[in-house]
Amino acid sequence: MTELGKSLFEEGFKDGKLENEIETAKRAINEDMSDELISELVGLSIREIKIIRIAIETNKTN
Repeated sequence: MTELGKSLFEEGFKDGKLENEIETAKRAINEDMSDELISELVGLSIREIKIIRIAIETNKTN
């Protein structure tokens, strides 16, 4: 595999991993878990989790 191919593969893997972390965080938020616990479980920062919470709340009101 070329260096470009490796780079594209790694980027796709990272994107997929992040997408999975976000979906897991959304489910945990809907189960009323704390930001701290979610951060420990999925590896996202507290700030990222707060942003996801805001997005969920915004979608509920629209």
